[in-house]
Amino acid sequence: MDMIFFLLSFVFFICLIIGLVKPKLVIKWGMEENKSRKNVLKYYGIGTIIFFILFTVNIDAVDIEKDNSNISEPTIEQSMTVDEKAAANLDAKIVALGDIESITLDKLVDVQALRDSYEELTIDQKVLVTKLSLLTEVEKKIVILQNEENENQNTIKAQAALEAKAAREVQTVEVQPETETQTKEIVVDQSQNNEYTVYITRTGSKYHKDGCRYLRQSQIEISKSDAINQGYM
Repeated sequence: MDMIFFLLSFVFFICLIIGLVKPKLVIKWGMEENKSRKNVLKYYGIGTIIFFILFTVNIDAVDIEKDNSNISEPTIEQSMTVDEKAAANLDAKIVALGDIESITLDKLVDVQALRDSYEELTIDQKVLVTKLSLLTEVEKKIVILQNEENENQNTIKAQAALEAKAAREVQTVEVQPETETQTKEIVVDQSQNNEYTVYITRTGSKYHKDGCRYLRQSQIEISKSDAINQGYM
């Protein structure tokens, strides 16, 4: 409404200025002698003043209404009791968690903190909490997610254990043939070592290599394996 009064006062003021120059342009009614600057001042001057006053009065009324509304808002907030404020604050935090479908394990710490906050309230404050059921549903969802996470970890551990066991079995299979080969090589080497020629005497109990000083009196050629079998050392 204040804008309408302002526009009307502005239009009347423009007509007043134009009428003071050419009255006939703004006064289209009456006789020719009535189309004078005096009548322009009377019609448009008074109209300009009236609409400007209405505009000013309306502006003041709007300002007063805004001031009253600004005064009333804190009054409503102050009317809330301490218990109501505590309950409303907790409700707002619970709602901020989001809907059940969007809950993940990342919200675990926040959910635990909200449950602790609820437990710290007085009995009267707990009665005023309206979003407790939502908090309970979120806690159930967190428990389900934790169980799923534990199952996944157990599955991963079991798979790792099976893979480690399979790797050990493969290593055992690879080592056994190698050990058998080494054993055979040792036996062959020992048998080869027992096949070279040694010498014994008629009276001694030991075998000797060629050139030994004990072979001066007698020297009987024999293989090492035969010498060992006959008791020579």
